[in-house]
Amino acid sequence: MEADKDRRQEKNNMYDFLICFYVLDYCFFENRINMMKEDDLGVLLGEMDPNMTEDGMPIDRAVLDDWNYIVQISIEPSNDTEFITLIDNFLKFYEENEGFSFPLARKVIKEKKYLEYMDIAKNKASATCKLYNYQET
Repeated sequence: MEADKDRRQEKNNMYDFLICFYVLDYCFFENRINMMKEDDLGVLLGEMDPNMTEDGMPIDRAVLDDWNYIVQISIEPSNDTEFITLIDNFLKFYEENEGFSFPLARKVIKEKKYLEYMDIAKNKASATCKLYNYQET
């Protein structure tokens, strides 16, 4: 189990970071009217978006570092439900440490449709990894 954690750290968790991004992006656009009124998710997504730079890295590289930190201190998700919990922990970290507010995102991300979206998010993350020559974990 420790070897798996080391392997994930070595690959910089870009694939998982991209899954997180695509799930949150879907969450935002499914709820965009309310998100724009009462949630900071749009701001975070702007900092995370791999399509805003030529190398596919987030505009704010610290967001990837923060993701890697959350992954390091968490138990490796063994299923999609646990991965959604990891995403929620990432949002919670930003609320507690960066002053963001995600009341709607943290509530709705636990709905079944976001769990069902995980396969699509994984496919998008895989395609993005290939586009920018990142390794998948």
